[in-house]
Amino acid sequence: MIEPLPVAASADGQRNAFIHSCDVLKQRRHYAVCLHLCDERKKGRLDIVYSDCSSLIGKKTCPALKMRKEEMDAGHAIYFEERRKIVPGFFDTAKNLVGEVKSFVGRSVKSLPNKPKPVDLLSSIDTGTYADAINSAIQAPKVETPKVEASKEIPRVAPVAGESLLDMARRLMGK
Repeated sequence: MIEPLPVAASADGQRNAFIHSCDVLKQRRHYAVCLHLCDERKKGRLDIVYSDCSSLIGKKTCPALKMRKEEMDAGHAIYFEERRKIVPGFFDTAKNLVGEVKSFVGRSVKSLPNKPKPVDLLSSIDTGTYADAINSAIQAPKVETPKVEASKEIPRVAPVAGESLLDMARRLMGK
């Protein structure tokens, strides 16, 4: 059996991830934040952003006050949910994976031919009327796009049993 946590654990915003529905404000709030606001309200008025909470706490109609009383009567934390911890090194692994995928994709993009540069039509127009502009644009030299030859053989991309996507990408980069 798991030992119940002390009442103070509910107010720990770094550990408690419990979210409750505040029926008075018609919002969902973190219980630890509500307890923090209740404590701050005892010291004086809250910031203007929390004026709705401040008035409810002052009138003793805030649901968090009722929840706190339930916990005090029980002698342990009732409204507590342990915050999930991120595995150390998770973001480093994700950044490396994204970097490897970008470099793999970058190789295939770099092998494509360069696009032709657009012709600057404004520099070739000498007159100020629309008709002259259209006529000179029609007579402007046409730029032909080079034809790209399709590769002779398209390699088959098939996963090997038990192979992750990252392993498959590494295998394909080696070809």
